[in-house]
Amino acid sequence: MDNSKRPIGHIRVHDQNPPYRNGDNQPAPRQSSRPVSNSGFKSSRSTTPTSRGVNSDVSSAHNPGLKAPSSGVPHSHVPSASGSRLAQSARNPKPVHVETEGSTPNSYMYSRSDASKYNHQQARGHAQNFYTGPVRPVRSSQKSKSPKQIAWLVVLIICILVLLASGGVLIAMTHGYHSGTKTYDMIAHDAIINQETDDLACMSIDWEGLAQKNPDVIAWVYIPGTDINYPIVQGEDDNEYLRQNFMREDSLLVHKGTIFLSEKNNRSLSDDASYFFGHNMNDDTMFGPIMGFFEQSTFDSHRDVYILTPYMNYRCETFALRLVPSTELSIIQPDLRGEGRMESYINQQISSADVASLQEFDATSIDKIFSFITCGDDYANTRAVLFAGVVESAVPLQSGTIIADEKSDSVVDSKVDNG
Repeated sequence: MDNSKRPIGHIRVHDQNPPYRNGDNQPAPRQSSRPVSNSGFKSSRSTTPTSRGVNSDVSSAHNPGLKAPSSGVPHSHVPSASGSRLAQSARNPKPVHVETEGSTPNSYMYSRSDASKYNHQQARGHAQNFYTGPVRPVRSSQKSKSPKQIAWLVVLIICILVLLASGGVLIAMTHGYHSGTKTYDMIAHDAIINQETDDLACMSIDWEGLAQKNPDVIAWVYIPGTDINYPIVQGEDDNEYLRQNFMREDSLLVHKGTIFLSEKNNRSLSDDASYFFGHNMNDDTMFGPIMGFFEQSTFDSHRDVYILTPYMNYRCETFALRLVPSTELSIIQPDLRGEGRMESYINQQISSADVASLQEFDATSIDKIFSFITCGDDYANTRAVLFAGVVESAVPLQSGTIIADEKSDSVVDSKVDNG
């Protein structure tokens, strides 16, 4: 390539009022970073195209501090006025300073470090001086949220938190029901020796094994055809086993508790009427199946109830099912001694029953009653009471010796007599 046709240097166009970095009115010179020799070129004064009507003399007139470059620039490398931006400059001429590589830089040039000293507002001012048209303000792509949008966002977050909390509670309750059922299934598997027999005396329970797990055990209740097949305990009061299971464990949300004998009853079940309490669980465990007995057909198909103890087994026959207010305590009468009191009590329950036996029940042949009490469907306001009379009893072939009257009968009797 012919060096005579090769352009050297370049043209830099600056604002007529550039910011000065040295604080005075004179531009600070800067040495060229890549000097190029101008040998072989004739030094001449470079001018701008006549279409712009501006030359180096005009530039010096507008800004005496600026001098024309010492070396010329080929006319072919002067910017053309054909572009729209230069066309506007032609209509509104401004001083243009031309500098070539290799010449002494008399015109103003500033480095990157100088440019960082000026803020955005000054840069916009210089842009407005360079471009004839106004500069549009830069708009942020992120729009500020309105109060309504913020409110909906808060509501959405609250709903998500409630959903997560509900899911956690549901999981915990499901685990509580499952673990409670599994615990009693294991107890029944270990304790029941023989239960599926027509011979009442052959029904037997491992009482010693139960006593090792919980010394408060006194009996076992079994209703064929239902899930009612549990040990019975008696605590210090009626609140002790409302939440604790037979293993004395308590769940966080699900409290199956344990079937327990009323504190007003004798531990040896020697009273005329004994009362057992159990929860009405949603999974039809504990005393939950009793609520199904309000259907006459279900009641009639589950008339037999078995109460097993270490020294006596009882077969009972249900005769009445009542739904009573939770405040009605007159039904709890352990002592029914006296002529006609037992018969009168039985007939009263049958006459007030929501569901009763369709067959005539002989109250005169009953000398002992077992009653099973659970919460109604509203749980807090009502109680379901299932009454059953003992129709058969037998001494078990494998009788135990764990039921000792650790609680004196005289103490229990004094509680009953006092109210």
